[in-house]
Amino acid sequence: MNTGATIVRDLATDDRDAVVAEAAAAIRDHRLVVIPTETVYGVAARADSQPALDRLDSLIRRGGEPIAPPLTWHADDVPRVEHCLPGLGTVQRRLLRRLAPGPVTFILETAPDQLAAMIDRLGALPGTIERDGLVAVRVPAHDVARAVIDAAGVPIVAETIASTGWTPPTSAPTGIGDESIALVIDAGPTLHDRLSTLLRIGADGSWRVLRTGPIEERFIKKQLTRRILFVCTGNTCRSPMAEAIARHWLAANPTPGIQTAVASAGCAAISGAPPTREAIRAIKNLGMNPPKGRSRPLSRELVSKAELIFVMSPAHRDAVLAMDPSAANRAMLLDPDGSDVPDPIGGPADVYAHTAGRLKELIERRLKELDP
Repeated sequence: MNTGATIVRDLATDDRDAVVAEAAAAIRDHRLVVIPTETVYGVAARADSQPALDRLDSLIRRGGEPIAPPLTWHADDVPRVEHCLPGLGTVQRRLLRRLAPGPVTFILETAPDQLAAMIDRLGALPGTIERDGLVAVRVPAHDVARAVIDAAGVPIVAETIASTGWTPPTSAPTGIGDESIALVIDAGPTLHDRLSTLLRIGADGSWRVLRTGPIEERFIKKQLTRRILFVCTGNTCRSPMAEAIARHWLAANPTPGIQTAVASAGCAAISGAPPTREAIRAIKNLGMNPPKGRSRPLSRELVSKAELIFVMSPAHRDAVLAMDPSAANRAMLLDPDGSDVPDPIGGPADVYAHTAGRLKELIERRLKELDP
């Protein structure tokens, strides 16, 4: 790898794949590379290489501030973070999955044994990305940054170019004469004009925003409410019974730090019809509070807000996807084995009782399998 003047690659004219490969090779060669993210440009280095970290330290010291762990580990995806930190708490995993990839830097409180396991799995030098029970991690949303991280095949830390004295941090730096910088990738101005949101999350589920960035506190708070939607045809029998059963189970089996909102709708429902008397009676006979709401038609808004959508038949799923094709990964049959839940409308009490019992079995099965 050339150790002379810094090379600048402009993605407006240069081949992206070739630039990514060149950047990855430079990082593997213990050099520094300036990469774009959606917030600011960062100087990336191998986290398992003392020479690379020394170069980064020297560069930041020249910018006016000494380097201080934990440096921010940059991962290419969330599964990689969860693999290296398998002992994350429920809220930590929930917010990581909901906010990453994206403009958030996570400060995660972890136990000493988990930190040791992380360093071992990741291969970073001890004391680089962790300190005093904390680890700093970012999963950037910028496709070039993630491609470089993935192609490098080594653990990577990155710090904003502002820490080196180069400004503005939202544009690729020019005129660099430092031989420790092998390459600058110029992808144009960043999507956001500020640093990432800095979010500290405790192992006990507590959290606080240490620095406000593109993601605000109120948005983070919303991610801690899980929304489940049950869909049938008329929203007077199966889906309101399912809603009542789910509410009962969730009240008895809360997830610390996470709320679950449950709703129901019908793909051919009229507005304002009460649940059938038979449905109310069947739920009462299970020892649960009966459904109290009124029927409502399925809407795009309900679909878009739901994290999980459980339907009673393939026709209901088709109705959901016709309304919002992006729900394909969220809409599924309530029965994991793929069978319908038949409509009891017009049937006698024992048919409703059988339906309620089956709904209870299926809902408990589904809810027990919920990820954060």
